[in-house]
Amino acid sequence: MKPLLTVENLKTYFETDEGAFVRANDGVRLSVCAGELVAIVGESGCGKSTVALSILRLIKHPGRIIEGTVFLRDTELLKLSEERMRKVRGKEVSIVFQNPVTYLNPVMRIGDQIMENAIFHLGLDKRSAEEKVLEILRQVKIPSPERIYQSYPHELSGGMKQRVLFAIAIVCQPLLVILDEPTTALDVTIQAQILQLIKELRNRLRMSMIMITHDLGIVADIADRVYIMYAGKIVEYGDVFSIFREPLHPYSRALLNSVLSINEYKENLVSIPGSVPDLRNPPTGCRFHPRCSRRMDRCFKEIPSLQEEKDGHFVACWGV
Repeated sequence: MKPLLTVENLKTYFETDEGAFVRANDGVRLSVCAGELVAIVGESGCGKSTVALSILRLIKHPGRIIEGTVFLRDTELLKLSEERMRKVRGKEVSIVFQNPVTYLNPVMRIGDQIMENAIFHLGLDKRSAEEKVLEILRQVKIPSPERIYQSYPHELSGGMKQRVLFAIAIVCQPLLVILDEPTTALDVTIQAQILQLIKELRNRLRMSMIMITHDLGIVADIADRVYIMYAGKIVEYGDVFSIFREPLHPYSRALLNSVLSINEYKENLVSIPGSVPDLRNPPTGCRFHPRCSRRMDRCFKEIPSLQEEKDGHFVACWGV
């Protein structure tokens, strides 16, 4: 199946005051097929959210996309004019951010904030847009949608605000929805409700999704394929069963070993030694080698490329 979204050799750098570059994305490659939910997993600071912002061309100064291609079907997003790209955002590709307080306008009613998208992208008149917004509020399981329509963000709970962000994201029924850690700011009970909502929306609307997260439990529950990211690079990817059953990269194994399980007793938590490298001056060769117990001489000198080890299971490691 031809992918809906294809990202190749994406390099997004941020210039520092000293003139150095933080290589947040350094040759990222990924794809998403129609109806698929793909997860991008890694430690904080590895560049996951930068991938999402780069796809939508929302990178602000001092960051810029240095190189790469982003194809949505046959359209190269990085070559579109800004005017054309504004028509893509929200209608063809949308995003749900992790902190709704930051992204909702505190002085606009909820209904008006959702309606903006419907009027701009779908060309609806105000009455039709109001009906569309109420329909979407019902789809994201918001009770009393007529009342919420007239409410302001400060009148809603955190879970309700997050559902409003989902409503804004799906009101135009985009081809792809990017979920940037949408459950991080919520308590466990509300997290479960939001994950159930994601499953229902995906099945009902048949949207493709990218889930950015550091929570492997969420990945195991809802993802089809998983990309493991470390220090600006994809180090392994494959279907969710292959990654969890037989992770090939030492970093992937370390991540999975650090997770608590109700099926296995662990007296001590397992941690990954060392720290995330400074992306202004990343290690030579494999970026994980300073923290890897299986490193070889080759790992210090040569950057491994992604190679298919099994059917659809790729890894960038000299030791596999």
